[in-house]
Amino acid sequence: MRYVFMFFAMVLIFCVGEMLNLGNNLLAQQSSQTTVFGRIVSAADTTMGMANVAVTITQDARTVRTDAQGYYSFANVPEGRYYVFPLQSGTRFEHIVTTIIVTNTSNTIHVSPFKGTALQPSIYGSVVTATYPPKGVENVEISIGDSLIARTDVNGHFCIPNLRYQQRYTLVPRITGGVFLPAKRTITVTGHDKVVKFAVEVLPSALPIVQKLFVEPLEVNKSLMVMLVR
Repeated sequence: MRYVFMFFAMVLIFCVGEMLNLGNNLLAQQSSQTTVFGRIVSAADTTMGMANVAVTITQDARTVRTDAQGYYSFANVPEGRYYVFPLQSGTRFEHIVTTIIVTNTSNTIHVSPFKGTALQPSIYGSVVTATYPPKGVENVEISIGDSLIARTDVNGHFCIPNLRYQQRYTLVPRITGGVFLPAKRTITVTGHDKVVKFAVEVLPSALPIVQKLFVEPLEVNKSLMVMLVR
């Protein structure tokens, strides 16, 4: 009977030990599961969060998006060294990556806010004569749709600033009597300034000759044509 009692006592001690070990393992696992959180804010106003920005944590290979206030979080992050970085087309960040180290004593880790600035690319361009050598044409209207956006300067240059990233724009040049090559240009703004060029085939100063050649009576046209041939 004494041996039976000793046997059950040993079994009980073993079971209690295993339960304690299991509890310790669970506590260790729970303590190693850390929450990493942070915020994406506007560089112009750091009280304003940036919504729907993708944020990635390496090694753990997870990507989340910020909420309406710019907050994000990664739950149950194991021990290790990680890189956290935001990804947003058309946005420039003051720093692009943050390194964090998760230990078995970490409960939460707060990542310093990422500060983003929305890119506002520009379209630069010029309008020149189709003749050689090309010369800049002043006072050409550059329109997008029905809206006048810019005019060329004395050198034929124009600039359209503060455009939307990844937006398509159709530029149409206009000047009285001008025939443009091409007649319009459609481009997609990508974050880098775009450069476009138009050429004017017929300038207003040339219009009287063109009109004289094709509008006046046939006799005058013939004489003018002979002069041109000579």
